[in-house]
Amino acid sequence: MVTINNPRRTEDQILHSAAGLRILREAASSNKIQPTPSARLISNVRAQSGSDMTARIHLIERQGRLTPVQPGSQEYESGFWKVAEKTAQKLVGGEILFHKAQAKPAFFGGVIQSYRVQPDGKWQGKIIFRFIADPALRGTLAGQGGWGMEKKIVL
Repeated sequence: MVTINNPRRTEDQILHSAAGLRILREAASSNKIQPTPSARLISNVRAQSGSDMTARIHLIERQGRLTPVQPGSQEYESGFWKVAEKTAQKLVGGEILFHKAQAKPAFFGGVIQSYRVQPDGKWQGKIIFRFIADPALRGTLAGQGGWGMEKKIVL
């Protein structure tokens, strides 16, 4: 059994993230751990489907709207995105990735912890995501298809 030293992410969230899967594979290949049956099943399903089954949103970010919740924190907010609230709900626990262009790798990313809807003002009705930064997501490519309105959502 792998010990997860991150109280904000459940073992299930880590198993379903690309970074978590890489960590499990590296540890298993070095014989440091023996994957649990659920980890082996997830790994096999992903390998057969060619997908890691993680909900994610890729966003083109050119405005610098990435703000740490507190100075020095790994918890961030990024906001004023035009995303349906139902979709935002489905993305909680999934990954958020920021790109400068569709064909460019992600320069920043993390695991979505929550979201909120801006109640008023210029950005009324827009979504603000709160997430924990994950350096392992840097360099992730979104792929060509599925982009629209400066975002790509994979559920």
